[in-house]
Amino acid sequence: MADDLFSLEIYHILLLITGIPFFVISLFDSYAILFHTPSNLKLYKPYFLNLITWYQVALFCLVIFGRIDLTLDNGTLCASLYGLIEVTKSTTAAYIELFFVAQSLLNVILAVFVLFFFRYCHVCHPHSVYSTDTFWQKMVNGGITVVLANATVGIFMASILINATEPNLLFLSNVNICFKITTLVYICFSMLFSCVGGTTIMCILFTLRVLYMIEKQSIQACQRTKDLQRMLTITLLVSAAIPFVLGSIPVSLAIYVVAVQSPYTTSVFRLTVLSCVLQGLLQSIATVLLVKPYRRLLCRWIKNRSFKATTSATVFVTSNHTRIM
Repeated sequence: MADDLFSLEIYHILLLITGIPFFVISLFDSYAILFHTPSNLKLYKPYFLNLITWYQVALFCLVIFGRIDLTLDNGTLCASLYGLIEVTKSTTAAYIELFFVAQSLLNVILAVFVLFFFRYCHVCHPHSVYSTDTFWQKMVNGGITVVLANATVGIFMASILINATEPNLLFLSNVNICFKITTLVYICFSMLFSCVGGTTIMCILFTLRVLYMIEKQSIQACQRTKDLQRMLTITLLVSAAIPFVLGSIPVSLAIYVVAVQSPYTTSVFRLTVLSCVLQGLLQSIATVLLVKPYRRLLCRWIKNRSFKATTSATVFVTSNHTRIM
């Protein structure tokens, strides 16, 4: 009954409707971050770019390469993949897809954490080695977003491979992965959930400390510095709130539904994937609208397009009028 209310066809259509605008806006984001980041925000440039890039990887996998649909039957969880991956008809490609999806979604959370950590060090410990030395920044950031993410997702994928079973012949997709839900799988789910929960708590603590320091230093700061600090704080808070509300909460609900083996597993999973895609779209829009230089670039681009469209229409009407005369 639950699946009838949210069919596979509607699921695919909604993924495309939310996914395609994301890619258009995120490409504009990448261009704006690379070429129009002002000097007073240069330090945050790689962090914003890192966050947008991981969103792009995750949504490319979820929307274009292999749209994932999940079913649960008698303790066996099956992932059916639709899209470009069906051309390969390869289970290996499906495992690679799952790895990149899990890694990129986890790296979105870790990218937010790294951004908050840098902001905390930059404001509260401006003379620390991490704040002043780009080498140590790359080492720490790489250790968090590469080593930690790969290790966590690697263990998760290993648990799937260990418990893998043959897929049912009734599946519509050419590419399917099925595995038994065992204690090891639950442990891996718990690890992922703990990682997300831990980073969320740390981001909250970093934010409180940064707000305290900014309030303390704002007495002697000029108005321009205050505006910059306010803009950065709001941008970071929104960047953290979006993946928490549309990512952590739906994923936690999906894990719970799988744990209790609910008949609504498929529908809840589809809603979870859609919320992750919507998360990327909202993050891209928020980046453009909240960061003033990017917002100005967008307004200038829209203004130029409107002017060109108006000019073209005027020329067309004038030429037609001349022909009639």
